[in-house]
Amino acid sequence: MFRSATVVSLSLLFLFGVQSLFGQGLRQLNGVVVTPQFESVPGVAIEIVGADGKVNAVSDAQGRFSKLVPNGSLSVSISGKRM
Repeated sequence: MFRSATVVSLSLLFLFGVQSLFGQGLRQLNGVVVTPQFESVPGVAIEIVGADGKVNAVSDAQGRFSKLVPNGSLSVSISGKRM
């Protein structure tokens, strides 16, 4: 049976930390993928789409991921075996 995974957040229901990087038009996007029971989910594919294109990441053994992304609006989608 598959469990649904959720990206939980400190703001707007996503656990994403975002930091601007010295006016380069980039920022660091950090997150943790967890189940509704707050269990970490490793190996989840994360696709981040912005006006400048797409960036991909995979959650580590603790469900964490981190990527440099462009400033502006982003769309984030996740997929994996435990989804």
